[in-house]
Amino acid sequence: MKSIKKQAINAIKWTSVSAVLSQIFVVSISIVKYRLIGPEAFGIMAVATSSFSILRMVQTMGYGPAIVQQKEVSKQFENSVFWVIMAISIFLAALVAVSAGWLAKEFEANELSVILPILSALFVVDGYSTMHQYLLSRDLKHKYISLANLSSTIVGGSVVVALAFYGFGVWSLVYGAIASSLTTATLYSRFGDWRPKMEFDVVSIKAASKFSMFMTVNKFVSILRQNIPQLVIGKVLGTEMLGLFTFARNLILLVMNKIDAMMQAVLFPMFSKLQSDDSAISSVYHRINHYTFILLFPFLGGFLLIGHEFIEIVYGPEWLEALLIAKIVLIATVIQSVFSKGSSIIGAKGKPEILVKIEVLIAIPTLVLIFVAVQYGIIPTVVVMAGAAMVALFFQISELKKLVGLKVIGYFQSMQYPLIATTVMFLGLKLLLRSVLPFPHDVITLAGSVGLGAFLYCSVLLIFEWSEIKTAVIQIIKS
Repeated sequence: MKSIKKQAINAIKWTSVSAVLSQIFVVSISIVKYRLIGPEAFGIMAVATSSFSILRMVQTMGYGPAIVQQKEVSKQFENSVFWVIMAISIFLAALVAVSAGWLAKEFEANELSVILPILSALFVVDGYSTMHQYLLSRDLKHKYISLANLSSTIVGGSVVVALAFYGFGVWSLVYGAIASSLTTATLYSRFGDWRPKMEFDVVSIKAASKFSMFMTVNKFVSILRQNIPQLVIGKVLGTEMLGLFTFARNLILLVMNKIDAMMQAVLFPMFSKLQSDDSAISSVYHRINHYTFILLFPFLGGFLLIGHEFIEIVYGPEWLEALLIAKIVLIATVIQSVFSKGSSIIGAKGKPEILVKIEVLIAIPTLVLIFVAVQYGIIPTVVVMAGAAMVALFFQISELKKLVGLKVIGYFQSMQYPLIATTVMFLGLKLLLRSVLPFPHDVITLAGSVGLGAFLYCSVLLIFEWSEIKTAVIQIIKS
């Protein structure tokens, strides 16, 4: 038990440091690229990435997570899984290349007929590196995963900015995605000592097929629920409106997506190793949620207060149409972050059928409502998406209570101090901006407002959690 916790703590340290460095770079890059590239280009790229996200959910057929979840895995099974993934990757690449012309016509974006066949090769590149990622994750070697992800973020972002500066438009995003994927594959291969062999064991593949099938169905339905709305928005409202939606979503995910994704990579293997200890799982789950709320709540409060000024000053007035979309997406992101951590518990306990049940119950009515809501505009559409995230979380909480004896009071305990600190920050900053200080109208006053808000938040939080935060900071510095 101590060994597992020590590995997990070390993994979280690496992912945290990597996430912070990555986010600093990503935020800087995003400001530049959104000023150089217009909404339509991001809309076109969103069509491509949404299509890829849907297809990627069947790329591993759930066998990758099976490697992490099972306590003992044979070399034959690892090699068999690799060849299954590569065969599916080649098929998906061919499927996208053949469908490119049809998608370009459907979304009235001629560039897609060329972009999609080029990007389809990334299925094969990513398929090759997937096995290395799962094996490193299983052994909680997140130092190497973090370094690979950070490097790919830096390389890909640098390519985007350099090409955007010279007017490449949507192609800067395409080549940036290629550079990022190649960097990840190269480093995973370099850091991992595993190499594929020409062997295939049908028996071991069949033995893991039930778990793998449910994991695949769950992820496929989940990605459909999250990405179909983007395709519907692009089809009904046009690529420019889709570009605004993509900007709003990416703006919010800039803060949490990397941190949350890396944390997820730690949680699933850790919960898998603790799968027989329900008490430990519940304790870790609520503690991780607590740290998530510490990170997210101040951003939520601050953005609701000065989001208009932030977008106008940092990204430019042409993106202000995305403000209300971003506020709704931010609320949904907080909910989705908690939901994703609960999914890690259910998967680690070897109960993927529960994940499938929740997703199917939510996805069908959500997609129906999306098709109706989009006829009335983008705001009703994102409201439906946020509502679906909330309902999914309620279903999941009910299942977790039965599966590991999770107590609902734990959610309130994990958010109480971050919520109090955020409320004080919001009300204090709002009062000062109305009575003493001017609302942000340039970079200096914006930075001052953000700094003041951070000071108010941290001051209140430290009153309640000085001892714990002090210990965490010392551990991170030592690591």
